[in-house]
Amino acid sequence: PLKSLKRFGCVRKSWSLLSDNPSFMSLYRHKFFSKYSYNDDTSLILHLHDDEKLCSLSGESFENMVELELPQQIDHMKFLGFGCANGILYFEEPLINKIVLWNPTTNELKIIPLSPFESFSPPATLNFDAPVSFVTYLNLHGFGYDYVADDYKLIRNTTIICKFHTIWPSDRDLLLGRGESLKPFWEIY
Repeated sequence: PLKSLKRFGCVRKSWSLLSDNPSFMSLYRHKFFSKYSYNDDTSLILHLHDDEKLCSLSGESFENMVELELPQQIDHMKFLGFGCANGILYFEEPLINKIVLWNPTTNELKIIPLSPFESFSPPATLNFDAPVSFVTYLNLHGFGYDYVADDYKLIRNTTIICKFHTIWPSDRDLLLGRGESLKPFWEIY
């Protein structure tokens, strides 16, 4: 088990570096998934909304329940139930577009970089007459593991909204604000 592998890292420095080696981890995942079916050694994540707790359920009939201790960085973040792949859990803080992936087994965190479109500046062809600003909305549509590329992927829909700082924008500005360059698009990380 990965937990034992991490624990035995204190025996020898080369053992502690195994989990950082992509070739070893790929081999480990391949052997692990070919040895175990999805019905064996399965655990479920239970999200208790009232207490804002996450619990791991395991055992033949999921009788073993262990509360997960969330790292301080994600303690206040929103857990998405569909955001789980190979034990990696997805958390987000939608108001600031912060996304964090957490592996409870190894306690490793990965903060996903911000979208380059969050600080959108319009192309030169969009020269608005009225003062304008742009707001970016990111909507997650999927998170999973790509076995072919041996990588985790996020896919989200990005929408850039044009906000006019005038009560009556011109017809020309309204057309520019609805133009092709501001249509929603997909991002994959």
